[in-house]
Amino acid sequence: MSEMDCERCGFNDAIHRDGSSIIDRTTRFNALLSSNEPPLDLERAELTDKVHRSQNYSVYLDARIAILRAALQDVVQEKAAIEEYTCDAQTILHPSRYIPAEVLGEIFAFFVPGTMFMPFEQLPKGHLVDSLDVHSGPWVLSRVCSHWRRTALGLPWLWSSITLNFHRYSSTSLAPSLLFSRVLARASNSPLHVYIYSQDDISNHRVFSSLLVTCDRWQSACMSMPMAGFLALNAHISFDILEVIAIHIHFPDPNIPEILRAIDSPKDGKCWALERAPRLRSIITDNMSAIFDFFRIHWSRITHLEQTGALTQCFKPASLILRTNKSLRHLVLGRIGSRNRDLFLAKMHLPGLKTLHLTDRRVEGESFPKPLRQATGDSLTELSLYVEQHDSNALIALLRSTPNLCSLEIRTTTCFDVGELCQSVLVDVVPRLNTLKIRGTNGVELTDSFVDMIRARRAGTDGVAVLEKVLVEYVVDVSISEDVEDRIDELVEQGVFEFN
Repeated sequence: MSEMDCERCGFNDAIHRDGSSIIDRTTRFNALLSSNEPPLDLERAELTDKVHRSQNYSVYLDARIAILRAALQDVVQEKAAIEEYTCDAQTILHPSRYIPAEVLGEIFAFFVPGTMFMPFEQLPKGHLVDSLDVHSGPWVLSRVCSHWRRTALGLPWLWSSITLNFHRYSSTSLAPSLLFSRVLARASNSPLHVYIYSQDDISNHRVFSSLLVTCDRWQSACMSMPMAGFLALNAHISFDILEVIAIHIHFPDPNIPEILRAIDSPKDGKCWALERAPRLRSIITDNMSAIFDFFRIHWSRITHLEQTGALTQCFKPASLILRTNKSLRHLVLGRIGSRNRDLFLAKMHLPGLKTLHLTDRRVEGESFPKPLRQATGDSLTELSLYVEQHDSNALIALLRSTPNLCSLEIRTTTCFDVGELCQSVLVDVVPRLNTLKIRGTNGVELTDSFVDMIRARRAGTDGVAVLEKVLVEYVVDVSISEDVEDRIDELVEQGVFEFN
């Protein structure tokens, strides 16, 4: 490369000027190109010189192209390097690196799916997230990076919610036991929240046996299994910190011959292990009759009782045991049928009851809930129930037995006319009401008198509480005056009236 060449691209001004002068497509040149006529001697000498010069210039251009290609490759590599550095620098500056461990732990808690105390019928065995599945839950979080792993392993409570779907592993396999040991080690001494699911007898299962050793650390338990598994609890000393338990008993298929069903059906045996749970206060079940038949519990201590599933048989033992329970604060009665419900409530003397949820969806032929006994109704502050539009008189009669009611939720399968809940009911019958929720599957029809009642209750008077919140779902189009619409808008702006 001469001194006149550019070091970056190989450009030489003298060679370029000489090369650019070679190309001269004159008329004579084009004429000779389009024919076989030979050039004149002078033309031949000139063309020969230009051919020689153009060949030299082509060599010069090839050298320049090589230089430029190398320079381009350098630029491309430099661009790739700067982009990689920028990406790496942004990774280092990512906000996730500045999240405190305790906040990161709260985020992790949302990633770990919870199954505790969901309705049993919503937890088919194929859809449970198992704590021994290394491809889900905290196992995955602990494999993202070293920082996340330290955080995940440093949060014992992240491993303390243990879901065991026993249909996923064999009772003789050693691998599940080893994984379970690791889960327990990572949970350290944290209280355990246990969910057990099996349709088969697991009383001799290796993992179940290991789990029962930790029963003194159970704070809550949700157990869905045959009765044999519950009887296995009797062999363990105590459930010192157990506060809430959900129970679903898998009974044998009635189509199985009696001789085979007897193997899994306790004749005289009862689960009395829960008598050794001094802190047990909440029981959730889908078969209250079976709980009273097969379990021994200190019912006088229970403050929260839920019957969530369908129940067709009479649960008279429940009414006999609970009829004078002074500790019960929260009662949920699901699909038990009006006969069972009325039989149960008619005998209840529950002076401490604060919340009653009658979640049974009405079906044809069933009666509306009857008024509560005075000792029960006088203490009640929260009531939730299904009603039908034509049961307005029965609703009023029920509400008259709950004079201290503060919160009322009404669910209906028809279009609900709120005109039935105006001055005569929500002021005279339940004067302490401060929260009202109306959920109509087929709509809620607003009326002028209802809106006026809400505004009147907002003022508050002697003996009448201020209505603080009204929630209405599925409002249907009704013809109300513009003045009433303005009043509704005012209540919405105040945060009193809410539509869903």
